Amino acid sequence: MTNWGYKAVRKVLQTFGGAELAQQQSGRITGEPGNPEVATLARRAGAESCVLLKNNNHTLPLDLSAPVALFGRVQKNYFYVGNGSGGDVSAPYSINLVQGLVNAGVQLDSTVLAAYESWCTASVNDPDPGFWGHWPRYYAEMPVKQDWVQAAAKRCQTAVVVIGRSAGEDRENTLKKGSFYLTNKEKALLDAVTAAFQKVVLVLNIGSIMDFAEIDAYCDKISAILLAWQLGMESGNAVADVLTGQVNPSGRLTDTIAKTYADYPAQNFGNKAENRYTEDIFVGYRYFETFAPERVLYPFGYGLSYTDFACKVTKTETKEDRH
Repeated sequence: MTNWGYKAVRKVLQTFGGAELAQQQSGRITGEPGNPEVATLARRAGAESCVLLKNNNHTLPLDLSAPVALFGRVQKNYFYVGNGSGGDVSAPYSINLVQGLVNAGVQLDSTVLAAYESWCTASVNDPDPGFWGHWPRYYAEMPVKQDWVQAAAKRCQTAVVVIGRSAGEDRENTLKKGSFYLTNKEKALLDAVTAAFQKVVLVLNIGSIMDFAEIDAYCDKISAILLAWQLGMESGNAVADVLTGQVNPSGRLTDTIAKTYADYPAQNFGNKAENRYTEDIFVGYRYFETFAPERVLYPFGYGLSYTDFACKVTKTETKEDRH
């Protein structure tokens, strides 16, 4: 099939096969401003739902007076929502991470930015939005060379790396690279950036968790980790609000993040003929705190803040027991 023929077929599948906001331009994104009240609410709700997993030495918020090197092709090809009927939405526009950071006044390194702009807009690297049940779970990462990254580190003290995933109805995660696990190019990117920069911020543009054991392998080299989820049309602005400190990341984990996939009790599917529900009340965090507390990487309800808190007892007073 010719290239134009392929694009024509793809357009039909996008229009009638459930192509949603996450998969680039679906033809339903008009570019019009839409309802400003809805946009403001979406931006605020999105920002406040971000979960700050790590923030060593106050790496975040970003210093607006210093340049920042932004790595990862998802900075432009952002995942705004998940897949399936819940992601099959109409939106007047979509703000990616580059646009959001620029709107927030962040000085993005022009050399790195131009490289990703050129690579991402090349037709050969144009991500296929897919169609129902065949949406991409990830976008192939731009290859980087160590000397190129090191040159960026001489211009900037801080690097932001963004990695994205998508999944959903009829397109669940799989235990493969590019879904639950990092791809080789993503690992190479993290290797290069963490070797060159002293301050590295990892932004996870994901709707469900990944293998944090791989990410934790960089624990001594990654300064901050922001679980940015998929925040809809205002994604870029919302995440930038958190990264720059305009909004405090007040999100908390709604489930436990274990060290490896094998640590989750749900990984034991049982058999196809018969499933026995024997877990009783020990689901979610109850299982981990009862049977496997040592396998927890980030517990249920976890989430950091930009505010430091300190509590101390200044006075005690004993009163008569009146039970």
